Amino acid sequence: MQVRNFTERFHTPRVRRGLLACLVLLVVYLVGVNLFINSDLLPRLAAPHPERTKITWERAWTVAPGLIHVRGFKLRSHTRGTVWTLEVDTGRAFFNVFALPFRTVHIVAPRARGIDFVLGTADTVLPRKKKTKPGMKIRINFARAVGIRTMKIGEMAIEGSVRAGGNFSTRARGPLRMKGASLKVDSGTIRYGEETLATGLGINGRASIDQFVPREHRGESLLPFLVARIRVGGEIADLSFLNALLQSTKSVSFGGGSGRIDADLRLTRGVVEPESRLVTEEATITVDYLGYRAEGTGRILGFSAADTTVHELLNFHLESYSLAVRGEESPYLEGKDLVVSVRGDEGLQLAEKGLQSDVIIDMPETQVPDMTVYNRDLPSKDGIRIVSGKGRIQSHVEILERTGGGSAEAHLVAEGLVIEIDDKEVVGDIKITGLVKVLDLEKMVFDPSGTRVELRNAGAFVGNAEGENPEWWGVLEIPAGRIALAHPPSGEADFTIEAESAAPVFALFAKTQKKADKMDRRLKTEDLSGSGHVRLGEGLIALTGLEVEGGKAQVRADLCIQRGELHGLVHAKYGILAVAAELHDKKETLHITSPKKWFERNRESFTCGQ
Repeated sequence: MQVRNFTERFHTPRVRRGLLACLVLLVVYLVGVNLFINSDLLPRLAAPHPERTKITWERAWTVAPGLIHVRGFKLRSHTRGTVWTLEVDTGRAFFNVFALPFRTVHIVAPRARGIDFVLGTADTVLPRKKKTKPGMKIRINFARAVGIRTMKIGEMAIEGSVRAGGNFSTRARGPLRMKGASLKVDSGTIRYGEETLATGLGINGRASIDQFVPREHRGESLLPFLVARIRVGGEIADLSFLNALLQSTKSVSFGGGSGRIDADLRLTRGVVEPESRLVTEEATITVDYLGYRAEGTGRILGFSAADTTVHELLNFHLESYSLAVRGEESPYLEGKDLVVSVRGDEGLQLAEKGLQSDVIIDMPETQVPDMTVYNRDLPSKDGIRIVSGKGRIQSHVEILERTGGGSAEAHLVAEGLVIEIDDKEVVGDIKITGLVKVLDLEKMVFDPSGTRVELRNAGAFVGNAEGENPEWWGVLEIPAGRIALAHPPSGEADFTIEAESAAPVFALFAKTQKKADKMDRRLKTEDLSGSGHVRLGEGLIALTGLEVEGGKAQVRADLCIQRGELHGLVHAKYGILAVAAELHDKKETLHITSPKKWFERNRESFTCGQ
């Protein structure tokens, strides 16, 4: 009974007239809107300045109020310095017409398929357009795009199966908001020009941006407004983008490489979350640090925890490598398991400018097949060079850029070392234990206090003379000093010495080996000990304040090698006998009358490169 009454009321003339009116309005709407969206009027209204923005489509239609379908859509926009184009094969979207009175273009659930996007540099720069009132607000909700064939930005292009979506809102000269945006790439390829940068690439990312106003943050990073999680995997032909993670350090830079990457990056307003990770296996790696370049193969780790408070931005583990001075092609050593680690505090602040990181460099014991590579650090202009020898080196370096400090420990052992000093020859085995502290990281100035040099099986000879099997030993220690790692290095240091005898010293200053041997036999200097001060500079070696005693002998000297010439003052005493000498290049002047007074008087005015 109730159903029949409802049906009777529904079939009243008033209801039928209302339904007929709605049907007529719908037909009029569909006909009018379809004619309107396929005319030239809508593109002109949507883009009144075709030199800046041009919109076209092959076909558009609607079958329901607010729902628009489009085929062959093209959008070209020319901003001041760039041009970007968007082409869509097919698409549909709901338009909320009730938002238009509020100066809002509200697009709901847009769907697009078959997309090409290209962003490039404009051939001409358009003048800045003056605007007197805020632009219209644009809101896009529940967007989804599939079948994105190409995304090209400049010379960079992403090809493959790409899907994207999300919610967006913006206003001209107003804030940009993005919520729940997603990007998924399967079997993608990234190219730069004709060069392939990545293949088999998989990307799965979600991101949100809150209240970013470009005109208020010109030249600033988007990172403080970004919350994102991005997972990436694939073969990367160029890993140079990792340098973006090294902006906080001046000591290390990534020279590039390739490898398979597996990354899960979690970013919250510019802070890398501890759960993030980055692994690059079977990578070719080039990393620069402290004036050196290491090239090899290994793996790269990122965002891993060194302990509960310190996290690694990047960890380069070169399982096999060669090391060369930056700018030189030939490497001077080859080794395994070099580790270069860049560390920061928990919660890495990628968005903050001026932040600094700490650098840890571990070099396990590595063979140096030819010690002549160190000739670049010697004053060759003064006739000093390494002729032969082999060795091994081990080092641990900590550069604390956040505090401007740091330290290093290095162990260098050389065997069968042969060094030429003018026409003299020094042979032996050497062991250097270097302990340094950073004084000025910017200028690479260090304190070598604690450094120790040991010589064993050593000897010095004049010319091509052959002496007995060298068995001389000596130890030099540096209690204080300052050195700058330039090429060549410069600086100064106090030192103490202990030695078996003064035989090598006699050979260095004697004209013939016969005279050197004769002086050694007569003086019989044994159990030498002494101290002095050494200063290094370009083409300069100054040895001042030298005080050495051994047996009955005592030697005091100020010596200088400058531009290959030796000059200086020497006072030698043996028992009750004493003599002073003035050295100038290869000439010497002896003073046997009051030698001590003569030496002390002239020592006060002695200068070397000052």
